[in-house]
Amino acid sequence: MSVSFCVGTGRCGTTFLYELARREPAVAASHERLRLAATFHMYCQWYGVPVDPEGFLVDRERVIAEDLADHAASFEASALLSHSLAALHGRFDARVLLLVRHPAATVASFAARGWFAEAPARADAALPPSYREGVEPRHFFGRILPRGREAYARWAALTPIGALYGDTVAGMGASNDAGLGFVVMIFNSQFKIPALFAAAMVSCAIGFLFVGMVNLVSWLALRRWHDAYLAGDHA
Repeated sequence: MSVSFCVGTGRCGTTFLYELARREPAVAASHERLRLAATFHMYCQWYGVPVDPEGFLVDRERVIAEDLADHAASFEASALLSHSLAALHGRFDARVLLLVRHPAATVASFAARGWFAEAPARADAALPPSYREGVEPRHFFGRILPRGREAYARWAALTPIGALYGDTVAGMGASNDAGLGFVVMIFNSQFKIPALFAAAMVSCAIGFLFVGMVNLVSWLALRRWHDAYLAGDHA
């Protein structure tokens, strides 16, 4: 039995890995399945809400068994499972692939989808936030916020771009108050949208330059080979 998961921050390439894996006949590949259960488990793990994970694991066990009924391997790419790895590894002895994308590119992708465009309704950051009527449940459970009053106050003072940056550099923080997954950095002037736009433009320019140089070298090499072939043919 081969069970594996691909995780990350979100907007980091899990869809691309899924598209690659599903083209392998021996692999049953999926992307972010059983989303509500996955995001609820993430919510509980992040905020320390004590729940029995057996329901979450039984559902995964069922779909994995279906995968392995006619495939050699089960592969799921889902950033929603990033906080559930201990439980998944313990139950399925699963392998895990962690995707890492440049923070600026990840932030730009999240910002385009409207993450944190509206301030959350939260009065006491020492407690887990409550659900608001009309909000998509998996979005509510999956868009976790900093834990602790001080960490949340610093995060809430950031621009949406700064808030997203804090979310994407998961695991790099030294502050226990912020909790694993957030680094609250003050980017009130340094990381505004114009700076992000400029960084994206410079990255694109460098990318085009690199591709152009590769194409030029390839063309010169091909031309040299062609000339040498013609010279040898007329010798």
